[in-house]
Amino acid sequence: MSITQRPRRALTACIAVATLFTANAATAQQDFWGYWEPVIHEDARYRGGEGAHKGDYAGIPLNAEGRRAADAWDPDEYYLPELQCAPHGAAYIMRGPVRFHFDHEDDDTILMRMELQEQERRFHLDGREWPGGELEWQGHSTARWEGETLTVVTTHMRPRYLRRNGVPHSEDAVMTEHYVRHGDYLTVIAIVEDPHYLTGPFVRSSTFVKTEPFEFIPYPCEPIIWPNGVPGV
Repeated sequence: MSITQRPRRALTACIAVATLFTANAATAQQDFWGYWEPVIHEDARYRGGEGAHKGDYAGIPLNAEGRRAADAWDPDEYYLPELQCAPHGAAYIMRGPVRFHFDHEDDDTILMRMELQEQERRFHLDGREWPGGELEWQGHSTARWEGETLTVVTTHMRPRYLRRNGVPHSEDAVMTEHYVRHGDYLTVIAIVEDPHYLTGPFVRSSTFVKTEPFEFIPYPCEPIIWPNGVPGV
């Protein structure tokens, strides 16, 4: 089996899982609305506490440039004052200890409000194009229903990381997510492709459980935006 076949098989397997969940559900366009909190059991050692150590790239299809950029990462950068408020980007934030609320902002937009760093993601159901301007932490997302699965494609993300140990993604990265509900659990299958830093798709899954409504913890902190992006990213 060639190297290029492996990520394709992994991608096919994840899509098959999403299809299986969809086939077993009861109604079209599942009810995702309400409050959710993470169940951190997939890759728990990478997602909680201190996270992955420098040089731990297991499971990530980095190319030579991606490895070079990751190897250049300095853990001490996280202690720089100007980085203390920099939020996780869309390609990572769902892997953090994030609680969120799903709701309709309007007929064409699903709003995901996240407690973590008070970030928001908007999933546009009308296929609208990116309006241009500065890149956003959470990128530009379009969404569509595929039976009971909500598929979200996110582009134009500010360069950030795929794992909190310097593994980068570029502004040309594209993330495709499949949201599948089964009972009180929500599975999010995320597939990131990046022509600059990856040799193939990087596939992960995250699980969330339905919870009672909660008050968001305020995050009164504003990041400093440097002309060439956040330093060290």
